[in-house]
Amino acid sequence: MIALKQRAYLLKGLLFSLGGFSPKFAVQFGLLFSFFLSTFSMGQSKEPKLEALGLDDFAEIYVDRYFEPTDDLKLTDDSRHKAEALAHYSIGRMLEKNGDQGAAIKSYEKVLELQPNEIMLARKTANLLARTGRTDTSLELLERALKLNPNKARAYIVLSEFLYTYFSDNEDDRERSLKLANEAVEKFPDEPEVYENLVRRHLIEGQPTEARKVMDRATARENSDPRFWLRLGELAKRTWPTRSSGTKVPVLVNDIYEKALKRAGKDVRVAEAVGDYYRKSNQQKRAQEIFEDIIEKNPDRLDVRRKLVAVFVAQGNEEKAIDALKGIVEIDPQDADTNRELGRIYFARMSKTAQAAGLREPDPEDSDLLESAQYFRRALLAGKGTAGEYIQTGKLYAWAEKIDQAIDVLEEGAYLFPESPQFPLEIAETYMDAERWKDAVAPMNRTIKLATQSQPELLSEIFYYRFGVVYERVGDIEKCAVQFRKAIELIGKRDPNDPPSDGFVALVYNYLGYTWVENDMNIDEGGELIKTALELDPTSGAITDSLGWYYFKKEKFEEARKTLLKAQEMMELEREQVIAEGGQVSDPDGVIFDHIAQAHWMAGYKKEAVEFMEKAVVLEKDRKEEFVKRLKEYQEGEPPVERPAEEKPAKKAVDPPTKPDSENPDSGKKADKAA
Repeated sequence: MIALKQRAYLLKGLLFSLGGFSPKFAVQFGLLFSFFLSTFSMGQSKEPKLEALGLDDFAEIYVDRYFEPTDDLKLTDDSRHKAEALAHYSIGRMLEKNGDQGAAIKSYEKVLELQPNEIMLARKTANLLARTGRTDTSLELLERALKLNPNKARAYIVLSEFLYTYFSDNEDDRERSLKLANEAVEKFPDEPEVYENLVRRHLIEGQPTEARKVMDRATARENSDPRFWLRLGELAKRTWPTRSSGTKVPVLVNDIYEKALKRAGKDVRVAEAVGDYYRKSNQQKRAQEIFEDIIEKNPDRLDVRRKLVAVFVAQGNEEKAIDALKGIVEIDPQDADTNRELGRIYFARMSKTAQAAGLREPDPEDSDLLESAQYFRRALLAGKGTAGEYIQTGKLYAWAEKIDQAIDVLEEGAYLFPESPQFPLEIAETYMDAERWKDAVAPMNRTIKLATQSQPELLSEIFYYRFGVVYERVGDIEKCAVQFRKAIELIGKRDPNDPPSDGFVALVYNYLGYTWVENDMNIDEGGELIKTALELDPTSGAITDSLGWYYFKKEKFEEARKTLLKAQEMMELEREQVIAEGGQVSDPDGVIFDHIAQAHWMAGYKKEAVEFMEKAVVLEKDRKEEFVKRLKEYQEGEPPVERPAEEKPAKKAVDPPTKPDSENPDSGKKADKAA
């Protein structure tokens, strides 16, 4: 650290050696600068504070006295001019920004007095003068710049452009402008900007043939600088078409870029620029060759690997694009963007496959599904993602039936976004889809707590319906009923102009009604709910089955038998309609046949009861042991009542279909998945 006295000494030397500053300004600036350095130093070091310093630690500053700096601190004349020019330029920029054009011009003119070789500043100043109507002064300034810089191509170009822009009405000035442009080409044939100026002039005047002659002259040069050819290539792209189409390729422009590549040597940036040209002009094969050569020599150039990915994508070569992206993440596993891009590619492939198969959700066995989930997960591990990305990744794992991984991702998201009710809701739904009903209870309650504060719209009738299903599957019928009553209450409060569908309302009424009837609770109220549901959806075979079971529980066995047979017929018609529309159906629910069998048995129809019970045993999976036991009882025993003599044999049970792996949303005793 420099002590205060040393800092003040250096500061005085700097200010006085620059020159052009009054003693008063030097002292004011010195005081301010010393205070800044002192404050900064005390904040950054362990030196004593001001209170601990003696008088010898402070610089001596006098308003009316000048101390010549030592020789080693003095600036050369050239350095002093540069320093002053920079100060005036900074002031000019500030004045120009504040709209004071006149004062800005004066500052720029002072810069040019100190640094006459600043051609582009002369151009800027001339344009400012011209905009204030002082074109003659502008012209004088640029004439002086050319006189002082006869060996700079830009001095010719700037004056030529100015004459063509502000004096185009004068034929002599137009001719002089063109003469200056041609003179620049003659004097500086290896400066690409001289060709650019002249080509632009010809193109503006609608002379493409003349522009082409200029380009031919430029391309005839034997320039060894690859950047000359790159600059020329950029100019050529504006002169000739460069978009490759079919067999037509921009041969002339290609030749220029190939010359740049040939002269590139070990300069990778030149090769990369040439590759960029071929890629952007849709000449992907050549771009691929160049980028692959760069990568072979510089395998750590991840930016070039990404450009190669873009080439493969443009070629429609998805597999090579994937391989190139994987090459990037092998080198840099923490590259979140590349991992995310791989996730998107696999997700798109998986979605396309599912759509082609007519599936609402992807096949869990689809390898692209798991690949997508894993790359999205790596992206999240590499850098914090959005709440939506965590939820999407969790869904992907859930679809792949990787429930534990899905929960891990969602729990991590819940930790990062603790106020969001979306995460506990998604966790609960993941558990529900996996039929882990007990695990779903806590996150559902957590959702209620968070959503009440921030997103009450999540707590809809559908939410409480699903929560009711959770409690029913857990076996807590009382809490199940509480949730269903909330759902029914919300249905009643819905805007009449935006009511829920009759199908959903019927589903809610039927589920609660059937649950009560099945568990011998509130049977009469349950029956009324089922009847209301059937009024809303009279074509539902599942609800008709619930009504038949209600009659069974009320010991109206004949009415139950007829209603349940009707339900079976309705369900069969529903299945046929789905098949006719090209949809997929699953096996009928074995519980339906069990209901029909029990109703027949209690009504005295042993033969039919055995037949339907046999079908139930074939179809049922969860209650197989119970159904087998009942079938044996029917086969070996006799019904509690005799078969009515006047009844004709009932319709035989319909054979189950041969598509056990498909899904019918309306099948099942309650069709709870229809929501």
